[in-house]
Amino acid sequence: MSNDPESGTPKAAPLGNITNRSAFPELSDTEYHSLLSSKRRRATLVALADQEHPVDLTDLAVAVGAHETNTPASEVAVDDLVVLSLHHHHLPKMNDLGVLDYDPKTKRVR
Repeated sequence: MSNDPESGTPKAAPLGNITNRSAFPELSDTEYHSLLSSKRRRATLVALADQEHPVDLTDLAVAVGAHETNTPASEVAVDDLVVLSLHHHHLPKMNDLGVLDYDPKTKRVR
């Protein structure tokens, strides 16, 4: 996630690209709404848009936590609950939808 150069606060990525239905043409309406129904999955999509790939799960969890708390990533500690929810729930679901490629063995998102 990029920071505002003046304040150092994370700049929210524009949600228009992820909330625009045409951003995910391969998904059915039900899958699209399921994807965006979770605040954490929306934060994950925003965080991934600002990362170089592949992304380590821990780095992604910090970026997601920063987005969710509107705090600079440099001030966010790794939250095990964020890591666990991404690893066990959100990333596998997003992988199954074909939105991203998550390898649970290496804990990396491509």
